[in-house]
Amino acid sequence: MFDIIFKKIDAWAVRSVSSPGDDKETLLRKKIWWGLALFWILCSVLDMSNGISSGQKNIAFINAIDLTICSVLLIVFFFHREKIETYGLILQLAIVVFPSLKVFVLGGVFNATGIALIGLIGPVYALTFPNYKRAVLIFLFYLSLVTGITLFKHYQLNPEFFLSDNIIYRLSRFSAGLSVIFFISMIYSLQIAKLKRIEEERLVKLHHTKSKLYSNITHEFRTPLTVILGMAEKIEEDPKNMLQKGVKLIRGNGFKLLKLVNQLLTMSRMEADSLTPKMVQSDIIPFIKYTIESFHTIAEEKDIRLHFLTELSTLRMDFDSKIIEDILSNLLSNAIKFTPEGGDVYVQLSRSGAITADKSELLTIRVRDTGKGIAENKLPHIFNRFYQADDESTRKAEGTGIGLALVKEYIQILKGSVDVKSEPARGTEFIIQLPVSNEAPKQTPDYQDTVKKEYYKPEKEIPEVQSPTEHSGHISDDMPLILLVEDNPDVVEYLRSVLDNHYQIDIASDGIIGIEKAMQAIPDLIVCDIMMPEKNGYEVCKTLKTDFRTNHIPIIMLTAKADIDSKINGFEYGADAYMIKPFNKKELLVRINNLIDNRQTLKEKYSDVVYSSFKDTQPEGLNEVFLQKLLENLELNYQDERYTIDQLCIDTAVSRAQLHRKLIAITGKSTSDFIRNFRINKAKELLLNPDITISEIAYQVGYKDPNYFTKSFTKEIGKTPSQFRSENLVKH
Repeated sequence: MFDIIFKKIDAWAVRSVSSPGDDKETLLRKKIWWGLALFWILCSVLDMSNGISSGQKNIAFINAIDLTICSVLLIVFFFHREKIETYGLILQLAIVVFPSLKVFVLGGVFNATGIALIGLIGPVYALTFPNYKRAVLIFLFYLSLVTGITLFKHYQLNPEFFLSDNIIYRLSRFSAGLSVIFFISMIYSLQIAKLKRIEEERLVKLHHTKSKLYSNITHEFRTPLTVILGMAEKIEEDPKNMLQKGVKLIRGNGFKLLKLVNQLLTMSRMEADSLTPKMVQSDIIPFIKYTIESFHTIAEEKDIRLHFLTELSTLRMDFDSKIIEDILSNLLSNAIKFTPEGGDVYVQLSRSGAITADKSELLTIRVRDTGKGIAENKLPHIFNRFYQADDESTRKAEGTGIGLALVKEYIQILKGSVDVKSEPARGTEFIIQLPVSNEAPKQTPDYQDTVKKEYYKPEKEIPEVQSPTEHSGHISDDMPLILLVEDNPDVVEYLRSVLDNHYQIDIASDGIIGIEKAMQAIPDLIVCDIMMPEKNGYEVCKTLKTDFRTNHIPIIMLTAKADIDSKINGFEYGADAYMIKPFNKKELLVRINNLIDNRQTLKEKYSDVVYSSFKDTQPEGLNEVFLQKLLENLELNYQDERYTIDQLCIDTAVSRAQLHRKLIAITGKSTSDFIRNFRINKAKELLLNPDITISEIAYQVGYKDPNYFTKSFTKEIGKTPSQFRSENLVKH
């Protein structure tokens, strides 16, 4: 019943004080102010009635003024409910000032202690606002007011014995009591504010963690789905050629999704405390050995040696085979994933002499690798859910940050412990200790239920492509060259199947290789992922778009990062298009065709650059700066017949292939055509002077053979030098 009454009162209060845009904290302050104002009006009415009935006109008059001010304040608030801090300050001062006036009328605090204590409500109420300095000032104002009034009244009544009746001691004790009440309230408010701030920070971190989780899980779902949906479409289009390869890719990526779903379900069960181990008593050594052997093939594919070391031939103990397998599989898959080719991974078993609290011996399992290691400042966090030790945008391998968190929680369920040691560039070691007990029913674990190696199989390294036409020998060298910068081999395989019949393809497995290949080959277009090893897609885009050799190359970011901030970042770094996995194959082809076709506009802009000059205008952008540098070098050397393409490359500080592909991309002309056009253009200027012979002109523009000059001029202009001279001299 009381709950219903309080809810109705609260609903009425909300209707009375709320205004659009109020947050919960502001609304609470308004309700406190509103309730306190009504209470104060009621007190003023009662005190005024009491003053009138007792003949204390001064008290009645003070209460009448107090009542008037509070009533006006409520009326104003009813029509204008903003700026609650201002209303709060007015009410705080009213609560301090009017009781102090009553104390003055009644002769001091010792004649009106109850009224004086009521005035303490003002500064205590001020503590409900975040401005604590103001609350302290109001309290000091209130304290100095009531003590000053008391001293004045005491002196006024008995000036000769002002200090003889312990007035200072009594006031000090009164002030100390008020101060204790106020500062205890203040400390409590500060602690509440601190706890609130900590909770807000925790919620912000939780939000960040959840955002990272959703981003990572989205990435982990989108990438396999891209392959699954894309290869399904390719199988429909060409079942004869794509069925075997497509089914293999679909099955492999289906296992990845199954692993992720199972991890999420396990984590959910752990949060709900519904995951209980199914312990059996059996020999754990052969089970661990069997689990490890399933990773030998995976290790061999990466040229990693997997070692199993044990001083125990047998050990009968209680264990959950599914949990032990998940623990080892997570640790081994991580060890293989982050160990370079030629490295080693060790699994070592021993029976520890340490005694636990329940007098159990310990089985110690050590999983050690010779990989890149983990930085010391990241070690305390690696068992946190969704934490990833490698940077999320440049990490070596995919993941959600769930695996190690599950390992730790699994071990806690088994009442064991896990520790980690690591040195960057030297490797990492996980040390697991499990209590040895023999209480569960004896039973041999079902080895057939052990998850097969394909379930935990890490990504294969993308093989280096020696030639862009290695997988597309039927494609003409004149076809546009596309560079794929992607670290997921399945996505690369699918993209290659989509693009192979239309373009030359080159592959880069990480950001650094992608930049190097782009600089060397000057492709016509780049398709780039964002989350890659070494350098992420943003860094690749920024590097290439700020280099004059590659700034003209269109870049499509093809990524699983679907949030708007990532998309905006992509465009800010210079991406020409941003597509989200899983993507539509036709849309990708249309975007590629459009971006390559749009380069024709660039070619038209600069195709006649040799007939114009940047002398009168400042070059704009890296392309014009590059062309200006070419023109300046040709201007200085075009008369030298020995000035060749190689010399121009040296003066421009680019390779022959880079210069050729750059000029083809932005002008449509090869390097030799560009140089010839420049010389022919200079010859046209000289032909307007009738005093210079055609042979002299040929020598002056870098031709040692006048006949070859005539052929080149005729081929370029469509007229012989003599015809051009006669026609243009007549015009002039």
